[in-house]
Amino acid sequence: MRGVTSDECRVTNERSANRRIGGAKGGLFFLFTLLLLSACSRPPEPRFPEPDTLPALQARVSTGTPRVGDIIEVNLRLTAEDRLVLPAWSELLHEDVNLLDQRTPSATRTEAGLWQQEAELRVALYTVTNATLFADDSAQTRNDPPRTLNLPFIALTVEALTGEDDDPSLGNMDLMDFRGSEALRRARRNRWLSLLGLLLLLAILYWIHRRVSRRPAPPPPPLKWDKIALRKMEELRSEAIWIQADADASAVALSDILREYIEGRFNIHAPDLTTEEFLIEASERQPWSDTEQTELEGFFRAVDRIKFAAERPGAEALTQLMQAAERFVRVTGTGGAA
Repeated sequence: MRGVTSDECRVTNERSANRRIGGAKGGLFFLFTLLLLSACSRPPEPRFPEPDTLPALQARVSTGTPRVGDIIEVNLRLTAEDRLVLPAWSELLHEDVNLLDQRTPSATRTEAGLWQQEAELRVALYTVTNATLFADDSAQTRNDPPRTLNLPFIALTVEALTGEDDDPSLGNMDLMDFRGSEALRRARRNRWLSLLGLLLLLAILYWIHRRVSRRPAPPPPPLKWDKIALRKMEELRSEAIWIQADADASAVALSDILREYIEGRFNIHAPDLTTEEFLIEASERQPWSDTEQTELEGFFRAVDRIKFAAERPGAEALTQLMQAAERFVRVTGTGGAA
């Protein structure tokens, strides 16, 4: 049986990783869609038929048989030939009906020239009772002169939380929250949505972390020419030719380092030129001071005497050449006055 090669293992692992990533992306899209649908889903707006008489106040409730503490959504629409000023809604409601919240947009004029005013109320009853939404059959507007407005008859039958109709109390407070069954369902739904949102956020953060961690580290910045030259000079000190004071080999190596530095730092093509040709070109361009030019000429002439005149300087003379080369690099480098 043929063994599995490392390339085949790598391909298999990459395919498995791609399948896991695709599954994770699909799960994230499903959770995001679920959260979006939950946030955007709203009950349809109520529709009222055209009133038979004017002025008319029409009402519609979300439920006529709530439990104690349930929130009841009330939609109202006032239609009149001219603008009517009503008392506060809390003054018109039955005494057992508690107004929790209200929203009353501005009145608008219809195409038929009628004034319409809509309102949305949130109310609740906290006792087991049979009541009506409004306290009376009619109410007086605050116009001058006042007008009579008939109020719609909306019956409300409030049931106990425990389901026992003959018990007028709230039931066992330890078994049911006072907010009512609808409020409890809404609270549970909100908790689940919050948990899904947290899981989605954690999944996105984990995906971003994986993407960032896979990126290769940026390459280190390139060394400057003076740093490279100084490092090579330091390495030359530890080589055998320098330790053994091999004047010819040491001078050639030190000269090559300095020429490479000049070529890279000042864009002077130095390695293929003789010493005299290089010094002439450098003197014409001279991207350094006269002092550095004089020291540079002395350095290369000393190297030529070692290479061609067979001079054999001792360790102290080689050290002086090294110091001269280092001084030239430090003065004309990026940190010096080039």
